[in-house]
Amino acid sequence: MVYPTPSLISPSGRGRNLYTMLHQKLTPQQTYIVSLAPDDEILASLNQFVKDQQIKSGYIIGIGAVKSARLGHYSVKSKRYTERKIKKPMELVNLTGIITTGKVHLHATLGTQMFQTFSGHLAGAVISAACEIIIVETKEEVKRKKDEAVGLELLNLKNNQVTRC
Repeated sequence: MVYPTPSLISPSGRGRNLYTMLHQKLTPQQTYIVSLAPDDEILASLNQFVKDQQIKSGYIIGIGAVKSARLGHYSVKSKRYTERKIKKPMELVNLTGIITTGKVHLHATLGTQMFQTFSGHLAGAVISAACEIIIVETKEEVKRKKDEAVGLELLNLKNNQVTRC
């Protein structure tokens, strides 16, 4: 691996080279399995669980079924989310997320009866049948920092270890 000199790293910590990435080693700590019931709201339920368990950082995976959802798409150009409400039963094909500073950030892929999919930032969803989730808490706390160029709070990794691929 080749590590870039400090001059190759921009003030935001993001490299100018397309293939520069920041990374931080995380240690898995506790693993939880969570089952949500019909009419539970996914994001609110997970944020409450994370708060109750005092989980600062980690990652989330899950599957299930929803009766309604709100998905978002972020435009880097306008620095705004466009949100779409879906008010019909759908399979929650994939739920993935990151917990940083005790807050849950989720993305989802939803499937219709006709095998069409919708995906994006999960702004909210209500369970229709069930939702089964695994949460892995990490020992190290991961935080976010506003990146003005992108307009979002991005991962602010400790020590900002840089790898150039």
